[in-house]
Amino acid sequence: FYYFKYVLNDLPGMAIFMTGLTVVMLVSATLATTVSKIFGPRKAYVGALCIFIAGLLITWLVPMSATAFKIVMLISFVGYGLPDALVVAMYATCVDYGEWRTGKNVRGFIMALLTTPIKVGNFIKSVIITTALASASYVADMTPTPELIQAIKNGFCLYPALVMIFGLVLFVILSRKLKDMENDLAAKKASAEN
Repeated sequence: FYYFKYVLNDLPGMAIFMTGLTVVMLVSATLATTVSKIFGPRKAYVGALCIFIAGLLITWLVPMSATAFKIVMLISFVGYGLPDALVVAMYATCVDYGEWRTGKNVRGFIMALLTTPIKVGNFIKSVIITTALASASYVADMTPTPELIQAIKNGFCLYPALVMIFGLVLFVILSRKLKDMENDLAAKKASAEN
C-alpha cells in the first residue's frame, strides 16, 4: 500500500499488481517440483531466493516507473514463490539434522513448527515497516517527502533483502554439513538393519 501510494503514486495499479502476483505465485509453486528435480531442492531454494533478492535490490537502487516496478517485481516474485513451495522439503532436512545431532527422531515436533517461521516473519515485517515509517515521521495521508520515499524503499526493499542475504549465508554454511549428515544417517540405518 505505502509503496504504491507514496513511492509510485499509483494506488489503482496495486490491484493489477496483486492479481499478477497471485498468478506468478501459482505458476512458481507449480514449477517448484520440476525445478527442484533439475537442480536439487537446496540449489533451487538458494537460486530462487537470489532472484528475489536481486529484484528487491534493483527496485531499491534504480528509480523506475510504476510499470517497470511491477514488471521487475513480478519477475522477482518467481524467486519468492519457488522457495515457498519447497519449504516442506527443507523441513524434512531439519528432521534429518535433528536425528543426526541428537540420535532421536522428532519428526512430528519439527513438522508442527512449520508455521512458526511465518509468524515470526510477519512480526519482523511489522517491526521493519513501522520502524521505516517512523524514521521518516510518517503521518497518514502526508505529502510524500524524499525522506518518506527513501524510508519506504528501505523498509520494503533494502531491509528484507539484507535479512534474506543473512539467512542465505547461514543456510549455505550449514548446508555444507548435509552430505556428512546424510552419510552418517545412512550408515547408522544400515548398521541397525544388520
